[in-house]
Amino acid sequence: MKTTQLLLIALFGAAMPLWATQHTVSNAVGGAAQFTTIQAAIDAAQPNDTILVQGSTINYADINITKALTIIGPGHHPTAIGSFAAVLGGCYVSPVGSGTQLIGLDINAIGINGALAVDNFVVRNCIIRNNMQFQNSTTN
Repeated sequence: MKTTQLLLIALFGAAMPLWATQHTVSNAVGGAAQFTTIQAAIDAAQPNDTILVQGSTINYADINITKALTIIGPGHHPTAIGSFAAVLGGCYVSPVGSGTQLIGLDINAIGINGALAVDNFVVRNCIIRNNMQFQNSTTN
């Protein structure tokens, strides 16, 4: 009887969909978002969550990605009147950041530590202003 109950609980748990959470970021004064820095949103996020970054006239600070996340900005060159890009300094990814997607951001530089161990790192519709560095060290 207990075996059957445990089996049903395991099957029910496996059948439940896993939902990722969306976190919002704005560094604009009075911005309507959950976080004022991208790093704070990354630190609070669980793997596979989505972080929505609002455009701003103020650049965002460097970020360190230590889990698989999707980080979405308003586009690298927004064309709507009054729209701004989400510009950030450096973006540093470690092997535990495998599966991360960066979309619609204006990024100064990207550094990938343990490049041989990072899988499925996607950069789409972004501007990378300076460079992308790949380091083969697998240390964090």
